[in-house]
Amino acid sequence: MDTVRTARFGEIEQRFYATTPKGRALYDECLAAAEKIREAEPDLIKRDYDGYRRAYAKCFAAFPKTLAGLLEQKLVYARYSATAKGLAAAKAGTIKTSDPAELARLGCVRAEGLRYEDFLPFSAAGIFASNLGQYGTKSTATARPIYTQATLEEIMGRKIVDPNVTYAGLEAESLAQVRTEFAKAGS
Repeated sequence: MDTVRTARFGEIEQRFYATTPKGRALYDECLAAAEKIREAEPDLIKRDYDGYRRAYAKCFAAFPKTLAGLLEQKLVYARYSATAKGLAAAKAGTIKTSDPAELARLGCVRAEGLRYEDFLPFSAAGIFASNLGQYGTKSTATARPIYTQATLEEIMGRKIVDPNVTYAGLEAESLAQVRTEFAKAGS
């Protein structure tokens, strides 16, 4: 039987473009810097909300604010499609680059950031832990169990999808389609 398992509580905590490993690493660095500010001055948000917002925003200054900037630095995945301008340039033989971000900047392709949504990555553990405590549940194991992705996959009876493989595949597929359309236009 083919099944799909999901957890849904109605809250999306993260919604953005799907980040590449490089993009996720940069995001995590920015988030860690912001968390250090919060830890160093826990009352800053109450004492000086505008100051807190400025400090928090400064931590994310390295993260581009536009899709074009994110694509240029290869921080997010995108779906690309050929534009009329791109097809005309392919027909004329004037396309001189294969870089997707550059093709988008030139108007030869349309770039749509692939969407990513994650349910409560920061909050879920706290929610579940508080619910366990609420009902007086306590582990009686002599050794604390270690749960891994492999353990979860064994329980589910299938592999967990690697989102980077999925998003990279979608992006590569769209670029292959663009190349095919450009080749047809140029012949």
